[in-house]
Amino acid sequence: MLEQYDGVSLVYSAEEPGNGVFINSDADGTFFSDRYLLEISCNKMSFIPSDWPFEGMDKPLGDENDLDDLDIREYFSSFEELQVFFQKLTSKVFDCAEEIAEYLDGIASETDGIENAYFMSSVNEFTLE
Repeated sequence: MLEQYDGVSLVYSAEEPGNGVFINSDADGTFFSDRYLLEISCNKMSFIPSDWPFEGMDKPLGDENDLDDLDIREYFSSFEELQVFFQKLTSKVFDCAEEIAEYLDGIASETDGIENAYFMSSVNEFTLE
C-alpha cells in the first residue's frame, strides 16, 4: 500500500505483555500518543496499602471477606502524567517508572504464597520505532 500511494505513511502501536513488547511507531504522537502503561490488579483490598488515598478515584471497598477486584489499566503520553496519576492513587512520588515498578513489586512480594490471592502490577514504557 505504501508503494502505491505517495505521501502515505504507516504508524502503529503494538502490545504483547506476555513477552514484554510495547511498541509505538508514532514518535510524534499524532495518532498514538501512549508512552507508558500502568497495570495494577488484585483480588483482596487488604493488599492495598491503607495510606493510598485514591484521590478523585473510586476505591473498591471489599466485601465482608475483604474480597473485591482492583483493576487499573491506564495509558499515559508522558512520565509526568503517569507520575501525577500515581501520586493521586498512592500519595507517593517517584522520579522514574523503574522506581514505581519496584515499589509495586514490593507489595506483590508480600502476597506470595497466600492461597487464592494475587497482586499483579506492571509499569511498561513503549519503545519508539
